[in-house]
This record gives sequence, C-alpha cells and structure tokens, in this order.
Amino acid sequence: MSLQSSTNRALRISAFLADGMVSRHWADEEALREGARALRRVCVEKVYLDVSRGTHPNVEALTRARDVFREFGLEVGGGLTPVQGREFGEASSSKWWWLCYTSAATARDVENAARVCARLFDEVLVDDLMATDCRCARCEAAKGGLGWDVFYQRLLAEFASKHIIEPAREENPRVRVIIKYPQWYDGFHLYGYEVEEHPRSFDLLWVGTETRDIEYEYVEPYQAFANYRWLVSIAGEKVRGGWFDQIECYPEVYLEQAYQTVLAGAPEIALFVPTPDYLARGNAMIEALREELPRLRELARVLRGRTPEGVVVYKPRGSDPGDEAYLFDVLGAMGIPVAPSAELPEDAACVVLGVHAAADASVVKRLKALVERGATVLLTGGFLARCGDPEVLSLAGQGAPPERVSEWCFRFEAEGNKCRSATKVPFRWALRPGAAKVLARAQGEGGWFPILTENLLPSGARVLAMPIRGAEYGEPLALVVPEPLTFVQLARPVVQLVRDRLLAPLGIGFSAPNRVALYPYGGGVCAVANYTWREAKVEVEDARWGGREVREWLRGAAVAEADGKRQVVVSPRTTILLMPKGEESG
Repeated sequence: MSLQSSTNRALRISAFLADGMVSRHWADEEALREGARALRRVCVEKVYLDVSRGTHPNVEALTRARDVFREFGLEVGGGLTPVQGREFGEASSSKWWWLCYTSAATARDVENAARVCARLFDEVLVDDLMATDCRCARCEAAKGGLGWDVFYQRLLAEFASKHIIEPAREENPRVRVIIKYPQWYDGFHLYGYEVEEHPRSFDLLWVGTETRDIEYEYVEPYQAFANYRWLVSIAGEKVRGGWFDQIECYPEVYLEQAYQTVLAGAPEIALFVPTPDYLARGNAMIEALREELPRLRELARVLRGRTPEGVVVYKPRGSDPGDEAYLFDVLGAMGIPVAPSAELPEDAACVVLGVHAAADASVVKRLKALVERGATVLLTGGFLARCGDPEVLSLAGQGAPPERVSEWCFRFEAEGNKCRSATKVPFRWALRPGAAKVLARAQGEGGWFPILTENLLPSGARVLAMPIRGAEYGEPLALVVPEPLTFVQLARPVVQLVRDRLLAPLGIGFSAPNRVALYPYGGGVCAVANYTWREAKVEVEDARWGGREVREWLRGAAVAEADGKRQVVVSPRTTILLMPKGEESG
C-alpha cells in the first residue's frame, strides 16, 4: 500500500445533509447529480440523509437521493434530528427547538421517523438536538421528587431505547443506531444527555467539535479536543467521529475545528451541510478545507494508534462544574495538555481535581492514595471549598478553606517577581495557606492574596492549589460557554509556574504564550496549535527525544535546538507537528 493511500485511509470525510437538501434544494435527479459532484469535489465519501428535522419523512425524495448518490460511489446512511415542527411532535414548554418527551405525539412522530430511516438505510445517526428543558404540567407530574437534571437523563435514555433504537432494529436487524453528542460537555446532564446509559444502548457515538467563533460563543478551540477525549474515556472505541459546521465561522476557525477533531483521534469527520452554499465553489471555508485536507490526512496517519497524553483532569459523569465550567478548555488554552477522564486512574502521575471531582464520594480516599504513591496533584479553589475535608486541606498545606472573594486582577507576583496580564482575570477564591509555600499572588481591591501554593510531602508527592476560574451557569441556562473564559489570560509567568510543575512528571517541558496549546502523543510526537493572531515562539522538550533529530512534519517550519529544547515559530491560527526521527511511519 502506498503512503498516499495509507494517508487517505487514515481520515474519512462524510457529510450530514440536513432535511430539505434532497426534498427542496436537490429535488430532482439532475440536481442530485450536481450535488453528488459537489460532494465528491470536497472529497466526501459518505453522506447521511436527514429524514426528519421537525418534519415527516419524504420517502420518495430520500429513496431517489440514496440511489443517485450510490451511483456516484457514495456510501449512504440516514439521520434523524428530533426537533419540533408545526405538525411534528409536541414542543417543549420553552418553545425552543426541543421537544417534550412525555408527549404521546412526540413518541409517535419520532418513532415513525426512526422506523422509516431504518427501512431505507443501515445507519441512523441521531443529531445533537435530542435534549429537553420542558417543564409542562405533564413533565412536572412525571418528574415526581427527582431533580430536573436526573429526570431529563432518565426520560431521554428510556425514550431513546423505546422509540428510536428498538423500533429501528425491528425494521432492520442490520441497522447501527448512532447518537451524536453536542460540544457543551458541562451541560449534558442538565438537558438529558445521559453518558452512562446512552453509550451502552447506542451502537456508536459521534462528537460535536463545532467550536465556532470565540467572539460569539466564548468557546476555546481546545473544547473540541477535550469533549471528544472525555467521551472516549467513557465509550472507548464506540466513539467514531467528529462533526462540525460553518455557523459563525471564518476559514481559520473552520480549519481549527478540523484540526482539533483529528488531534482528538477521530477517524472520520462529518461536515454539516444545511444548504448547497456550504459546498459551493468560492465558499471560503470549504475551499480552505480542500486545500488543507492533505495535511489533515497526513496528521491523521501519523497519529493513528497513538493515544493523546497529558495531565489527567477528572470529571465524573453528570458532575456539576460550579464556577469552573469548561475547566478542560481553560487548562488546554493555558498550554497544559489535558487527558480528560470520567475515571480517576490509580496510577496517574499528574492529576487535576476541580469542582467536578468533588461529586465523587470516594475522592478523598483516592486523593490520599495518589499522594502516597508520589503523584503531582493540583486542587482547584472550588474543589477545596466544596470538599471541605480537613485531611485534604492538610495535604494541600492550607490552614483553612479558601475564602470567597470577587476580584478582577491584572497585577501578579510569580516567585517574588512582579508581572501583569494583558487583561483583568477573575478570581472567586483566595487561598489561605498554612504549611504550603506561596508561589504566586494577585493584587485585588482588598490587597495581595495567594493564588498558587505548593506543598511537598515525604512521599515525594507535590500538591498544588490554585483558584482556577472557568465559567458559571446561571438562569436561564446557556447551551454553550455562558461567559468568556478570561482566566486563560492569566499572566504568563504565573502560567509557566503551573505548567512546569504539572508537566515535569510527564518528562515534558513547554514554554509558549497563552492560548497556544500542546498535544503530546506516544513516541514523543507532539502537536502545537496557535489560537492567536500573532506568531508564537515556543520551546518544547520531551525526555523521549534524547539526542534524536526533531522535524516539523506538516509545514517544514524551521526547528532550532538549544540546551536540549526545540524552538519553533508557529504562525497565527496554525497547527504544527513535531516529529522525532524514527517515528515517521505512524
């Protein structure tokens, strides 16, 4: 097999054609043939035809489209988007796109769509709108004494099995039923996305990697990677692809979505296509993707079989984030490579425990076991406050639980050296150290207060404490990130103190401006993504490199060496790949 064919096999491109594409835009055979040529032009190999998006399936149009696309060598699967329509289901009481899932009309119409989809196709991909916030009288009565979040999760898990999965399998024993999760992982449990039962009952999972423009939705590009990897920690090999769109995008953002999806390990990318304009010649985003596709495929080839490495950040299933929502994204954008996990590995060398982790009733016992083995652990201010265990405070060298504050700071001190951030950074907790060493402080309206401490234990363990601020959900609840993740703008010298201590157990060193992310993999291969509009000079070191030559593999960027570190300049909004000699075969 040639290198080119190996590279092409490493990454598959598919497209999800929203309802209306084949019933309105490409409504006859000639239009469908033009559509097939447009799909082929952008290297699409497979399409999913949306049978329902608040509508009843148009079997004639779907059958015609399926047959024409197959003539062009395209694989064809089906899709289902469970949202309200004028004559489809019953709307949620919020009157948003969502449905009421205690409604007999919703059950009838969604089940019919699932049956039609399974009769026509061997795959049914359920789009990421199978969520609800309905609080109608019927839902209120069905909820009983449960919290809304628990009720929604149980309701939708049962609904999916009874009205989508089982009917589809009755119609077609060969069918694979796939659920696509959205990207807002810290809100899954609030709206019915159940990450325990769904991965068991569905055949496969797809992951939303649509981060879009940060100025509109406050989503760091790293979220796409983190969301995918957290779901992999739950569902493993059932996670088979990432999905993004052109909404609120420009070419650089569109390509970042693609790169983050490949970096996360997705073997397939699905492009959301609601209108033919998304595929048209001259569409800046699709043309940028076509041009970049050879690099994306080469990146996928090199990373195939390599698991992303990093600091374990523990988020149990269904856990609330407090004021640390999207903690994965904050850490990743600060240049700390994250290994998001729904479990807490006993042998982890380096771990971050945030508010999420406090949901685990056994977390104190597990923390003690980690430090007894000499692990490096960072405890967030929110974790310390919510946990409140005296043994945890002692391990962290804190004299008392953190004090609640409301400060926005731009003056800092890192190991006695004054520094500033480019913008004010929020803090909701001030540490109150006892035996711990203060590494960094911030100056607020109330004066200087500790924001980073370190406690070294006889076992060799290092326990850090830091009041990291993410986002905080309020009412009404937002779907995506509810506020800018301003903490990622923390003064670089303070960030470097944290980074150095968290990466040391991994044998890795990284120096870069904020919002430049690192992605290490097996064999010493690592990627660097610059999310900013400025060139970024970075330094990377990896103990696995030894004296081997290290090259930049995707773009041929110059790599210099000094004191065992590799230096490279990363262009704005660009991803590079550092490759030690001997790892080229992937």
